[in-house]
Amino acid sequence: MQPLRTNRLLLVPVTAEAISLEMGQHDRLAKLLGCHVPQSWPPGNVRDVLEMFESILRERPDEIGWHAWYWIAIDQPDGPTLVGSGGFRGPPQNGQVEVGYGTLEIFHRRGYATEAVRALCDYAFSDPRVSEIIAECDSTNVASQRVLAKCAFTQVDPLAERDVCRYRRHRVE
Repeated sequence: MQPLRTNRLLLVPVTAEAISLEMGQHDRLAKLLGCHVPQSWPPGNVRDVLEMFESILRERPDEIGWHAWYWIAIDQPDGPTLVGSGGFRGPPQNGQVEVGYGTLEIFHRRGYATEAVRALCDYAFSDPRVSEIIAECDSTNVASQRVLAKCAFTQVDPLAERDVCRYRRHRVE
């Protein structure tokens, strides 16, 4: 599967092989991805799900692209750098996918999440099976809410019992 390109990012689909290197073999992950991997990688919110994603991708390699993508910033002064990741909770079901994302804290507030989520949405909508993309974020996560708004998502009723805001974006024909 080919990487996705934006103005400042190269989005590379995550493989089981790459995930196996994330938790302690930064030098090998860096070589595989062709970029610098910060010592703070992976982001804290990703660590808990790495084993699950690795297992899914080993069992179902045909789903590469429907789980996670590495975000490599090509505008960094020290060369290409892994700044974040994001993707979907799996292939489309009933016309829908759910997007999720995260950026290393040292790269917050630089627009990388907005740029990457736009590319992920374009990728999803290029598949005729996808008519809607959904997303959830904490009601206190204003930065994530801004990313979704900039990416043409509209807020649906918040799930008050969980303090979660739900967003939706429909395919535009």
